Amino acid sequence: MDLAFDKEFIEEYKNIKNRKTFYLIKSEDKYFEKLKDFLESLKKVFPWIDYEVKEGNRPYIEFDSFSFYGMPYGHLLNYFIKIAALHQTSVFSNEFEQKFFVSSMCPNCPVSFDNMIGFLKKKTVKTSFYFCDDNYGLASEYEVMSVPCLLIEKNGNEIQRLVGRLNIEDLDTVFGEKDTNELTQDYFTNIIEQGRASDIADMMISENRVFSGFLSLFQSSGLGLRVGAAVTAEILAEKSPLLFEDLIDRLYEIYFEVPVEIKGDILYLFSLSEQKNKWIKEIEKIEKTETNEILKEIIEDSLDTLNQ
Repeated sequence: MDLAFDKEFIEEYKNIKNRKTFYLIKSEDKYFEKLKDFLESLKKVFPWIDYEVKEGNRPYIEFDSFSFYGMPYGHLLNYFIKIAALHQTSVFSNEFEQKFFVSSMCPNCPVSFDNMIGFLKKKTVKTSFYFCDDNYGLASEYEVMSVPCLLIEKNGNEIQRLVGRLNIEDLDTVFGEKDTNELTQDYFTNIIEQGRASDIADMMISENRVFSGFLSLFQSSGLGLRVGAAVTAEILAEKSPLLFEDLIDRLYEIYFEVPVEIKGDILYLFSLSEQKNKWIKEIEKIEKTETNEILKEIIEDSLDTLNQ
């Protein structure tokens, strides 16, 4: 097998001191011979690499706390070696596992992989890498529709799914390296722009509180950000009604200080509350002093919804 490493990369990684033994899991699947050929070719380029064969149900490569499914093509070859060369010192709880889905054709995968490596230099977390170029079944098995995608499991149960460009902050937050009190509006802006409103909702539900940095999105001048924040709020209303009530209570505190367009957003969220009588009374108070015609219409719609 011809491996497309450039000379500078080979020079940087060919003399790693710590010898690594990979385990190639053997099965009747056609991929076994393909992966065996791949490892034989690696040994010729990087003398610190060796492998042994073990019996199993499906072919894949494993070493240390890492597993690799599928073939790494293009730039993914470099990342395979970078992961293999990691010298990990700290051990994280075995209850967590990551499943990281990538492709050589994905524009956001290189920076996401760089950030994953940066995180793994700090923490040893059991991680499976799924290279999906010529084996789409790897992604469909976990209902992954686009890459990069990171599934995070705790005790075998998926607790979070991050789709799109992966940031170190995402990982630091999930694994407790970063205090969620420190998360800024910019952090949540990035998540919203990636279409991951549900991830924010799940984060707040897991900690049972509304993040201040997220709350500030409702006062953004950008309509797209406010829409994303509203989608997050809708998910909270469905999954965690009490937490949603905390959110709209806090939005009510700023209601009289924000521009008209933001007041309209907040009024809509009031109408989603399960505490209908409470918000009917509050909205009727607002109605008595409201002079803006657009807001009057939104107030009427909100009251109609709550009175249904």
